[in-house]
Amino acid sequence: MKKLYVIGGPIKGESFTLNDDVTTIGRSSDNDICISDIGASRHHAKFVKKDDRVFILDLKSSQGVFIDGEKIEQGSEVEIKKETTLMIGNTILSFQKESFAKTLAEPYSFAAQIKPFDISKSSEDSSRNYIQSLELLLKVSNIFAQSLNIQELLGLVIDQILSLLKRINRGAILLLNKDTGKLQEVVSKTRIDDKDNLFSKINYSRSIVNRTIKEAKPVKISNTSLVSKADLSNSMEQMNVMSVMCVPLIYKEEVLGVIYVDSIRLPEGFRKDDLELLTGLSNTAVIAIENARLYSDLEKLVKQRTSQLEKAKDRFKESESRFRAVFENMSNGVAILEAIENGDDFIFKDFNKAAEKIDKIEKRDIIGKSVLTVFPRFKDLGLFDIFKRVWKTGRPEDHPPMLYEDDRIKSWRTNYVYKLPNGEIVFIYEDITAQKQAIANQQRLQKQLSHAQKLESLGRLAGGVAHNFRNILQAVLGNSQFLQMAYSQDDLLQKITRIINESVKKGSNFIDSLLKFSRQDIEKEMLTLDLKDVLDETYKIISNTFDHRIKIVTKIEESLPIRGDHLSLNQVFINLCNNARDSMSSGGELRIEAKKDTEKVMVTISDTGSGMDEETLKNIFDPFYTTKDIGEGTGLGLSITHGIIEEHNGTMSVSSQPGKGTTFTISFPIAEKFVRIEPESPLRIRYGKGEKVLIVDDEPDVLKGLENMVKSIGYDVDSARNGNKALEHYKTYKPDVVLLDWKMPIMDGATCAKKILENNPAARIVIISGYQESAVNGIDADLKNGIKDFVLKPFDLNKISKVISKALQS
Repeated sequence: MKKLYVIGGPIKGESFTLNDDVTTIGRSSDNDICISDIGASRHHAKFVKKDDRVFILDLKSSQGVFIDGEKIEQGSEVEIKKETTLMIGNTILSFQKESFAKTLAEPYSFAAQIKPFDISKSSEDSSRNYIQSLELLLKVSNIFAQSLNIQELLGLVIDQILSLLKRINRGAILLLNKDTGKLQEVVSKTRIDDKDNLFSKINYSRSIVNRTIKEAKPVKISNTSLVSKADLSNSMEQMNVMSVMCVPLIYKEEVLGVIYVDSIRLPEGFRKDDLELLTGLSNTAVIAIENARLYSDLEKLVKQRTSQLEKAKDRFKESESRFRAVFENMSNGVAILEAIENGDDFIFKDFNKAAEKIDKIEKRDIIGKSVLTVFPRFKDLGLFDIFKRVWKTGRPEDHPPMLYEDDRIKSWRTNYVYKLPNGEIVFIYEDITAQKQAIANQQRLQKQLSHAQKLESLGRLAGGVAHNFRNILQAVLGNSQFLQMAYSQDDLLQKITRIINESVKKGSNFIDSLLKFSRQDIEKEMLTLDLKDVLDETYKIISNTFDHRIKIVTKIEESLPIRGDHLSLNQVFINLCNNARDSMSSGGELRIEAKKDTEKVMVTISDTGSGMDEETLKNIFDPFYTTKDIGEGTGLGLSITHGIIEEHNGTMSVSSQPGKGTTFTISFPIAEKFVRIEPESPLRIRYGKGEKVLIVDDEPDVLKGLENMVKSIGYDVDSARNGNKALEHYKTYKPDVVLLDWKMPIMDGATCAKKILENNPAARIVIISGYQESAVNGIDADLKNGIKDFVLKPFDLNKISKVISKALQS
């Protein structure tokens, strides 16, 4: 009793018993075996039992009956053997539950695929096919012998396959990338309307290709419509692939890639021996591919080792053109030298373009000439001795960076010398002048940055010192003016207090100058000013700080009106005077002169110092250029000085000679004359009428002095040492005005002011501080409406009386 097993297709897993001598099969229910397969005809075929043998007859079905992938003729009974695989529609059957063939989609045994072509085949078609196959192998072998370019030779192989196998619509050869392990398409072609067309990509079945690579076995599907959809990839259905073959390219048990061909027109796209032909072709192809890869690797190795000339003598002859291209396009200078007179001298054999550029000399002018004739400095620099040592010992040598200078060039270089197998000397050198300059500039910039950071730290320190000093001055001034008011009839005391008050004023002005000079980022305030005031202030500073061996002479006219920023101009003149001082280390004369000249104000600053040469004069206004060590001077370079003068619409010129001193001449546009406003009398005081004033300051001496000052001009006074106390006093004392210090411990002025304004938005608060940056522009935007005024310490009775009066009126 024969039993058929369904091993593939829509009803895979079912089985049928052939009980009768004749058993019909099809999609119709009146068949002996009914299969739910839309690929089968209603009455597809019948099985006929003869003794112990079973035959099948195609009942004129639309798709036909396939045995082991071959379509049987309709009307002819064909025997079904035990190992046979039968396909009806999309259903695959076998007398074995697990057929060794399983399905035509399964890969064939690689050994079974490689069958010798049988020359004894009798049919005319088989003989012709056999001859064509031999012709294809011969053509492909010739292609492989003619080219070592993988893409080129594999493209020709695909051409030959398409030419011989007319049933193939598309073909591709894909290789595995050695480095990434990924598959990459090398060549692919398709035949459209019986014409071959090369295109960039082919949509091949990746499942077929991947299985071929993984199992290292060929795959052939004669008719994909006969394969179960479950066993068929989506890509094959989408591409309408009707038949497909794929064989691995194997070299020494390593899969290099695959040859893939398919037909998208009709099923049964291949003959029985096509897979054998493709397999035989792959065996020849892998050898050519590996040879091409080896050649490609060898080419890479040759390129990598071109620089090692002493190990590449033989390869150099084969790569002369490549070497010449590299030689002429190198950024380094290269000279080839030949030893003469037993190594006592050398002549130039070759000279590349970079060397011509570096040495500013043409190759034709030095070939065949002695090295020392062309470059006599090589002997003094030790290079000639290196040539001789390398020629004698054969050991390469390099030379640390050196400065080369002659009548044509001046440059920093690194040098490397080695000997070729033929005895020639290779001299390679690189111009590193730009690198040396860049490194020097970077180091200089780093030092200048460090110096600038130190100056910034000093500026911050100056701010802190100024705050403390102003508090001290405030305490002195407050008590002094209290004594001045309390003992107005005591002439001696009045004289002493005036001296004290004047000293406090000078100290305050000194602090202002110190802060201005330490803060170069302050916004410039362009006002009409008298340049004489700026120069007088400069003189006061330098006369107290310069070496007494330097004689300072001034000749400054009265009334020199210009538009400018006092601080910036002060920095300019101090910097120029400092430069003059530095050039007169042993003493000399510094002259400062200023006068009106038609529509200009002219300033001349000259010294009798060391002077400057032409090279220095060319560069003094360049950024970062200096002839002094880092840390000396003010840090304000001449380039910045020049920029400040240009901001003032001025000009600056310089004249100097070595040993004869330097003169800077500066001109500014003259401004309209201005009328000096005389300061008000210091004792024009606005007295109070017993209004309450709360004074908050953390310094006891300052607090006491302020109490005495404010009391002496008619106000009732309460005081607090910190912000917390101030809030308590404010609630109980209910002052009309609060004088609030800005920088305090425990609770600072900003926090205290916010809390007071939260309790009483109508509070009148006046800020008193020793910090310049606490002025109106530095106050928190939320507090601006609540702050009535700002007073910088130290302030006198006249100032504080006006401030309190103004606050009360608000």
